[in-house]
Amino acid sequence: MAGILVFEKWETEGISVVDPGLTKYISLKPTATLHSGGKHANKFMGKAQMNVVERLINNLMRTIRWTGKKQSAYRTVKLAFEIIEKKTKENPVQVFVNAIQNAGP
Repeated sequence: MAGILVFEKWETEGISVVDPGLTKYISLKPTATLHSGGKHANKFMGKAQMNVVERLINNLMRTIRWTGKKQSAYRTVKLAFEIIEKKTKENPVQVFVNAIQNAGP
């Protein structure tokens, strides 16, 4: 039986976070929807428990183009993940996690 998929397409079970300093902050916890509704807002380090793809979508909404437009940011990230999968033939969530690890010091 398959678990909950990101964008109903990609599995998060086999994804590995190699950098031990980032394992606490990159959450791959499966969620039915990538919309937590700000449940993390009043918790210390609450964002660390949010799915990393939802954090990407929320950070996109801070730009001028997608201010407050979560559905548009959601579609953009989904389309970007489809392009990544088509070009790399890999799980785009793993590619995203690798990009985060490569961007760290």
